[in-house]
Amino acid sequence: MMKKSLFLAFAVFVSLSLKSQKDPVLMTVDGNDVHQSEFIAIYTKNNPNPKYDKASLDEYMDLFIKYKLKVTEAENLKMDTISKFQRELAGYREQLSEPYLTDKEVNEQLVRDAYFRTTNQIKASHILIQDVNAKEASRNPKPAGQAELDKINSIRDEIVSGRISFEDAAVKYSQDPSAKTGKGSLGYFGAFQMVYPFEEAAFNTKVGEVSEPVKTRFGYHLIKVDDQRKTRGQILTAHIYIKAPENTSEKEVAQAKRKIDEIYQRLQKGEDFSDLAKKYSEDKTSSSNGGKLNWFSEGKLLPKFEEAAFALENNGDYSKPVRSSYGFHIIKRLDYKPVPPFEQMEGELTRKIAKDARSNKSKASFINKLKKEYHFKDYSHKWIVDLTNEYLKPDSLEDVDFSGRIEKYYDNLAFKYSIKGGWLAKKTKVYAGDFIDLLINKTKNVKLNVQEEYDAWVARTLMDFERSRLEVKYPEYKALMKEYKDGILLFELTDQKVWKKASRDTTGLKAFYEANKNDYMWSKRADVEIYTSNEEDIIKKAMSMANSGKNGNEILKESNQTSELNLNLDSDIYEIEEKEELKDKKLKVGVNGPYKLDNKFYFIKVHRLIDPEPKKLEDTRGMVISDYQNQLEKEWIKELKEKYPITINEKVLYSVGDNK
Repeated sequence: MMKKSLFLAFAVFVSLSLKSQKDPVLMTVDGNDVHQSEFIAIYTKNNPNPKYDKASLDEYMDLFIKYKLKVTEAENLKMDTISKFQRELAGYREQLSEPYLTDKEVNEQLVRDAYFRTTNQIKASHILIQDVNAKEASRNPKPAGQAELDKINSIRDEIVSGRISFEDAAVKYSQDPSAKTGKGSLGYFGAFQMVYPFEEAAFNTKVGEVSEPVKTRFGYHLIKVDDQRKTRGQILTAHIYIKAPENTSEKEVAQAKRKIDEIYQRLQKGEDFSDLAKKYSEDKTSSSNGGKLNWFSEGKLLPKFEEAAFALENNGDYSKPVRSSYGFHIIKRLDYKPVPPFEQMEGELTRKIAKDARSNKSKASFINKLKKEYHFKDYSHKWIVDLTNEYLKPDSLEDVDFSGRIEKYYDNLAFKYSIKGGWLAKKTKVYAGDFIDLLINKTKNVKLNVQEEYDAWVARTLMDFERSRLEVKYPEYKALMKEYKDGILLFELTDQKVWKKASRDTTGLKAFYEANKNDYMWSKRADVEIYTSNEEDIIKKAMSMANSGKNGNEILKESNQTSELNLNLDSDIYEIEEKEELKDKKLKVGVNGPYKLDNKFYFIKVHRLIDPEPKKLEDTRGMVISDYQNQLEKEWIKELKEKYPITINEKVLYSVGDNK
């Protein structure tokens, strides 16, 4: 036993010695070591082009010392134990952990797939056999019954054998209400426009072929891919619209057709599209704007409208009258932009995938990797079928005799996982009771799919375990969490000691102002009226009136009889050197001028000239608060330096750039 203890002690010593060689101590604060790596990480992060000369390192070291002193103070005040701090840090931990809790390879492929499906479109038709449980899918998801699966397979057999066309089968069998008129056609679509299982199946079916049955939350689908083409980007258009919806009488349609044809003829004769849209378009939302619509991509508007719009080859081109299900349109192309390159869309696609069902593929793959890494072994097959049968027998959980039925499964082993090797060796066993309690507490009146709930519970358990180990497995994550922790502490304490104090401590602020008010001086000022006009003769007449003793209102009233734009008056107290119209003028009390500036004529009536004097606190409060904050900061840092001893290893500091 003693040999083992000595060995472990020696191993720890060697480990610490190696660490100190690779990552030397830069300084100590209150007896706590701060390593060179922490300084380098923060220095390089805040300096995109870092310099490693003595002056640059000294300058940043001064900031780093202040930073470490504040964090040390916050920790000694136990601010990291406050619930508000812990909640905020937990929120950041959740966000920062996400990139470490997905399968990066699968994610990258999902992004690539999504980009391909953004730059390419599928034209497809479908046949739907609804899931009998679809209406309750959000509360009680269950797979569609065998009857639905048999039915969709028999329909596929009919189509593949040639006994019926896909279009006729859609009309005959599909439970999609639009199938009767559209024969199952969905038009062109790309990424994120259909539910993910449907999109996935469509893009993995060859043109002209019919897919195997595809399960979505709506039921079972057969998909026939009719075409695939490059996406045509986004287009900006304007239109002139005349109403003629599908239920319009033939007489009204003919009348609408005559209107649109007449407008088209006037366009061809050279009349302005925007003017005609304002006068005649019956689309009230766009007519006042010359018919201009928002940018759109394919699949967003009526198919016939889109086809006509994207057929326009040049900005400024307009279509012949086009009939849609709403009426007639003349469409003008205003602008066009192709699908952006992958590099520009990667971030947007990544965010969309994180919110989309396809992210489940990455999560499932990651869970499988965790199972392999942690030697996961499942024992639920020994009891979960029996539990499911017991659980689903009653009409509701209120009827379940837990002590007699479900409780007997509590001591069954659910699964185990382990970390093998090294000092972190650990084996964890998880029992069915934890899962059963969760199942009972989750809902009272709705039966759940026990196997799905179990799989989700296993995944959450492994994810929580992995989340707890991120700082052990990933040094960069550990450093990031420390940075966020210190940053929150730093903000909270500085807010209390400096920022809020400076604005709320009215007595201290006034005292600081009185002691330093000569630092907040007005330069020489003038209380003036400045009269401005585009016309020199108007200025001369106004000057004459000012010299005769008329006031500003009288001068404006007489000068602006023919137009309110003849003469403008600006009156206030200005710092002479800060006002373009006043500086470099030998001003005297009374009328000064006329002058010319930027092709305008003006004169100045000076009521009084004011010598330099201190500003009142209310006139410069923002600047005084800022300076008071700086003083509080200096005093606080001085106190912290006296409170917490600091030693700096200058040799380590100036060697920071040696390996760069």
